[in-house]
Amino acid sequence: MSTVLLTITPTQIDKHRELLCHWLTANGIAPEDVSADLPLTIEQTADHSVICYHELQRSSTGHKLVDPDNRNRVWTVRRTVDQQVLIPGVVVSQVDVTALGDLGASYITVYRMPASTDG
Repeated sequence: MSTVLLTITPTQIDKHRELLCHWLTANGIAPEDVSADLPLTIEQTADHSVICYHELQRSSTGHKLVDPDNRNRVWTVRRTVDQQVLIPGVVVSQVDVTALGDLGASYITVYRMPASTDG
């Protein structure tokens, strides 16, 4: 079981593309294989946090495959990777959750994406 700590929406992926690409690479994920049309999440498991993303499925020649269940979409598979490197510039704080019941930890980490600098 996991708890979602941060959801990075497709709009945020677009606004923070360079930052997120560096962060994904630092965590061993190839940014070009991550769907920008679906959200990324950081989730807390019992003892660590993981990055959850949708990996684009490709043919042996590198072309994106069509989803067999929906011919109008690219085929993706949900993947998780242990988060080794935090997102630079993201506000991170600790929240005490001992009053929230049995989450397997006494605190969780809360993430907030930086405010957009666009007008």
